[in-house]
Amino acid sequence: MKHYFFEGRTYDELPDPLKTATGTISPVSEALFVSLGGEIADDGAPTQKERVCAAFSGLIDELAKKTDAVTPEEFLSAAGNGISSDLIAFARSRGVPEEVIAEGRARIVEIMADALRFGMTWAELVNGATGV
Repeated sequence: MKHYFFEGRTYDELPDPLKTATGTISPVSEALFVSLGGEIADDGAPTQKERVCAAFSGLIDELAKKTDAVTPEEFLSAAGNGISSDLIAFARSRGVPEEVIAEGRARIVEIMADALRFGMTWAELVNGATGV
């Protein structure tokens, strides 16, 4: 997990906007943060958001192993629009068994509930699982 240090304050996420002694700056990249005198330390532990994305990615891989109908990449591409009924229709059109759809749906709801606790959107979850 990264920790950001700036003007005597510590942040667990890149502060954006960044309040400085001379004003507020946004958008803030890590490079800009450092150029303004900030320091970044990484303890190597995943953030809560990274753990949620890893759980989602793992689920997609696990479900793909249960059927040859959809690859993880195809699922994530289809999931990009965020409409669950479209995603289910896509899975059915590819011949994914109903029990796999039901399992995936239940677990995705659990993972999305965790993601929402950390302020994540569906798009952030899908992008996090794809490494974007």
